[in-house]
Amino acid sequence: MTRRSCPGDVRGVIAELTDEGMDTLRRAAPGHVAAVRDALIDPLTPEQLDHIAEGLGEVSRRLRGCGGSGTVSSGGTGAA
Repeated sequence: MTRRSCPGDVRGVIAELTDEGMDTLRRAAPGHVAAVRDALIDPLTPEQLDHIAEGLGEVSRRLRGCGGSGTVSSGGTGAA
């Protein structure tokens, strides 16, 4: 992995995978995907997965709406 400064944010760092890092990621991916599916996807019902997708969709919409700064104004119900 290589790192470089983020031109738009002095606090940020851009990490880039090297060819060797990408090869490592490709080798690890199948086992990782299987472990995530076993632990987080398979135990849930289709309805539960729909609710998760709906909630994450809302998070994504709000993050896109803030210009990607990571700062989101509260506008929800206050429920955690």
